[in-house]
Amino acid sequence: MTRKCISVVYRPEISVATNSFSPSSDKPRHVDAHWLEHGLPIKLVQAEPLTPDILQRTHSPAYIDKQRRGHARDELIVNVLAHGGM
Repeated sequence: MTRKCISVVYRPEISVATNSFSPSSDKPRHVDAHWLEHGLPIKLVQAEPLTPDILQRTHSPAYIDKQRRGHARDELIVNVLAHGGM
């Protein structure tokens, strides 16, 4: 019987240790390592970075600019507060 694998999209660059209260940004590295260590049937697939063209098809120029400058989170917080929470 052949074991089927689950493709897991992963790049080492998506895992970042931020030393923040939330470990979410570093979870991909730990989860993938844990799954492989325990012999789960996964196959790591190298994701290609998004191109500017793809980003521009799905996001406004203002949003892309805020992401590049690290201010998109500020907009999220304002929107959440304006709409009474999550």
